[in-house]
Amino acid sequence: MRQRLCLLFFAFSPALLFSQIPEGSPFTASPVQLLQAGQSFKSDKPYPATVLLDEHTFTFQSSGVATEERHLIYRVNSAEGVGGWSETSAEWQPWRQKKPEIRARVITADGSVHELDPQTLTDVPLHEDSPDLYSDGRRFGGPLPAVAEGSVVED
Repeated sequence: MRQRLCLLFFAFSPALLFSQIPEGSPFTASPVQLLQAGQSFKSDKPYPATVLLDEHTFTFQSSGVATEERHLIYRVNSAEGVGGWSETSAEWQPWRQKKPEIRARVITADGSVHELDPQTLTDVPLHEDSPDLYSDGRRFGGPLPAVAEGSVVED
């Protein structure tokens, strides 16, 4: 019986979380709605962060061009979460991909909204510490503004 209850919890808890996040395009939910969604999920375990939504969308054109979009929303729960969840980045390869576009906002516990400044993003070699590995892989990203315990990040 206990196993069934666990399975039911895991089967329905993502749906419950997702129902707290308004449907629509990324960055259309109000800061209040996102904070409420972040506060609605309680956990007895001290996780550094709680992922509220992790959505990937792939679009394929008949010409062979593929586009990937990622929409991530999470709540930062602790000081450890601030250290580990306070940056954003995307990997890419210039020979076959366009440079990624990154947009993010941080909603602090008091409801203030802090938009990511694109000027803070950098583009660095992906394998900079591996001189024997030849690749054009790059990482584009940077720090998120004002990340603190209790903030909700939309990336």
